[in-house]
Amino acid sequence: MKIQDIQKLYATLPQVGALIKTQEDKSIKTIFLQGLVASAAPMLFASIAEKWKKTTVFVLNDNDEAGYFYNDLKTIAMPDDNKDKVAEVLFFPSSY
Repeated sequence: MKIQDIQKLYATLPQVGALIKTQEDKSIKTIFLQGLVASAAPMLFASIAEKWKKTTVFVLNDNDEAGYFYNDLKTIAMPDDNKDKVAEVLFFPSSY
């Protein structure tokens, strides 16, 4: 089983459907999720990337946390073989 197979399983979770529905509501400008630990957040967002097809910005607490999130998301969403690529992942470092 590859990580992309797990990502596809995540895409079937009801929480993913609820997040997609929430994101489609134009009156909601900010979404705050809590309780996601380790690689759960990157896995969740990689799962919905194909359906969202929108630019999404993630703001994390510090450079280390952002770096781990970026690496996990890139590994899941942009596999080396590009066969199962679902999104392009970019990292914007702090400006100071």
